[in-house]
Amino acid sequence: MPDSLSSPEQGRYFLNRFVTAFPRHIPERCGDVEPLENVFDEGDLDHTLQQWGTWGFLADRRTPPWSLIMVGAYVNVTHSPHRRLSIDLELEEPTDANVRALRDFVHDVSNAFGAVYAAAHISPKPLKISRGCVANPQEHASIFRMSKWSHTGRLRKFIMNLSWLTIFGPPYVELFGRDRILAAPACQVQSLPYGGIGVQLTPRIDDTEESNRDFETTRGLVQQHLDSNAFYYKSLPQDHVYNAPDFGIPKDWPDGRRAWREKGMAELAAGKGPAYDALMNAFRPSRRPTKS
Repeated sequence: MPDSLSSPEQGRYFLNRFVTAFPRHIPERCGDVEPLENVFDEGDLDHTLQQWGTWGFLADRRTPPWSLIMVGAYVNVTHSPHRRLSIDLELEEPTDANVRALRDFVHDVSNAFGAVYAAAHISPKPLKISRGCVANPQEHASIFRMSKWSHTGRLRKFIMNLSWLTIFGPPYVELFGRDRILAAPACQVQSLPYGGIGVQLTPRIDDTEESNRDFETTRGLVQQHLDSNAFYYKSLPQDHVYNAPDFGIPKDWPDGRRAWREKGMAELAAGKGPAYDALMNAFRPSRRPTKS
């Protein structure tokens, strides 16, 4: 999301939309760091929103059906101008109603916050959960690889793979072309008011060979239709140049990353400078370290 999402109004919208879309997945605990020490009370969001701000926000439900909400800390630096939201939850079964609620939620939040890129994927295999987190990622390697690469620094290189549902924000609409995206051979393609476009590849993903084959076939056709050179291919050299938005990040940022990091660490040690100010602004006042 190209915004700090730090206002209580934004937090209220997001949490209200979540509990409305997934009433059986309402979190039990919340906070800004583990262990989560605050009760998540959907009836008193004012209390819950005391944990919302520029620092990270976490909320989870560890009893079935489990859920995990993670909002990354916002540090406004040139190499990471966006804020990332991620949600994992256990759909008891992929019914049409559950799938529709999932799609509508992603559409609504993307539209409300102007998402540059958003995606949702359904795993046809059950996931073993430990403390609200997936305990067997090796069985879902492709999903976790897609999630790992779905942030600004990675997306400016390529898209790892198309998810079951993808929201292409304005930078991707400009890259691919609106008419081309709207003509994608997918199950559903929907324009969103803010300028993004949602692409749902198949009606759903079931744990059957036919469903998986249909999904993979559709995914390949849509990738070729949009621009095959925008999506990662393992067979290509590591230095291959893909088509991707730059999101306004300086072209030389990867080469200057070490220098930027060293400069930032020096500023943190000195207790002054842009990097120090960005970090202090991200901390909640009660958690800001004091200068010695």
